[in-house]
Amino acid sequence: MKEMEEINSILLTSGDTNVVIKATLDSIESLAGLMAKLSIIPNLQIISSQIVTKVIKDEQIIPRLAGVKLVCHYCNGSITGEPIVLDGIHYFCCTSCLRLFSSERGIATPH
Repeated sequence: MKEMEEINSILLTSGDTNVVIKATLDSIESLAGLMAKLSIIPNLQIISSQIVTKVIKDEQIIPRLAGVKLVCHYCNGSITGEPIVLDGIHYFCCTSCLRLFSSERGIATPH
């Protein structure tokens, strides 16, 4: 599962449904494709799937570690200050790169 690009997170939990998978998909067809891929994994039983309709809070905490260098997702330049983060997975050096990236992909941004 961890090699599947569409999967963002794999969380191990307690209880009957002990694995939660978070994926970013662009269509219902993509969801069907992911479910088909997951259904062939041995010892993995799909209990349910949900579509997120609204995000109230999705904060990713990134610890500041020595030796870590962030690179802008749009221009590949070094991020020297506080990064601008989109969806918790894309990092940008400035609002211009964020806007250009977002406009090319039709994504609305809060900045």
